[in-house]
Amino acid sequence: MKEADERYSTVEDAIYDAFFLLLKEKSVDRITVSDVVKKAGIVRSTFYNHYENIPSLVLAAEDRTISDIFRLMESFHAKNNRDMCRSYYLAICNYTRKNPFLASLLQTPRGDAFFEKAITMFHKYVTDISNISASFGESDPSSFSYFVAGAIGSTLGVLHKWIAEDFASPAEEIADMCQALDQVDEVRCFTVAAQALKYLETECAEVALLDISMPEMDGIRLAKRIREMHPEMRIIFLTGYEKYALDAYSVHPSGYLLKPVKKAQLAEEIAWAARGIP
Repeated sequence: MKEADERYSTVEDAIYDAFFLLLKEKSVDRITVSDVVKKAGIVRSTFYNHYENIPSLVLAAEDRTISDIFRLMESFHAKNNRDMCRSYYLAICNYTRKNPFLASLLQTPRGDAFFEKAITMFHKYVTDISNISASFGESDPSSFSYFVAGAIGSTLGVLHKWIAEDFASPAEEIADMCQALDQVDEVRCFTVAAQALKYLETECAEVALLDISMPEMDGIRLAKRIREMHPEMRIIFLTGYEKYALDAYSVHPSGYLLKPVKKAQLAEEIAWAARGIP
């Protein structure tokens, strides 16, 4: 039985190796069973003893990737919860740079589903070995779903840009950026400028995300008032009008985004603001 298990594992490794090699030659949606069989040096029946089709192989590769990331993360020997989060993102960054499967996956619609699975597993991992309350995801599933959605959007946005730039920045810098995005303590929303200014009389925020077309006071005037009250605050404009761009830059914003805004694009701008770049 042991010998049979070893043979099964050896064939499985050969299939994975072939799959990952093929990813260097073509996108995942163009890989066929024939490609894998030929590259692995096996017959079709052997492939089908392991996987039903290419999509089932992709799912298995996702699970193996997550498992590899967690093993890599544990090698950093995190001493506290903050270090644990950073080691998680650093593991993802290092793995993304070295693994063509993950790099290609993150640029497809399946990237969202993969990260939802990975972040949910990370939450379970943290609650199992740390002092973080496990009840967050269990008693408040709505809050946890928003946490997962936010983490997916922000992390994918940063990684998309990193991959597009051919991993020009150090993995450690990208990991710090991803971690910073997940450390948003509070979000305040206001429908009119006066409400925001009233809040800012006694409170402060790191980033202000402003529309330009607003009742009573437009976003540019509001940004100037914010600059007077809190010069260090980063400002991102989110608007449907290009014509205000020059006026907007008089307050030196971190970003100027035109609606409709893609999730990754917004995450990228917030990432720059989170790094303290005004």
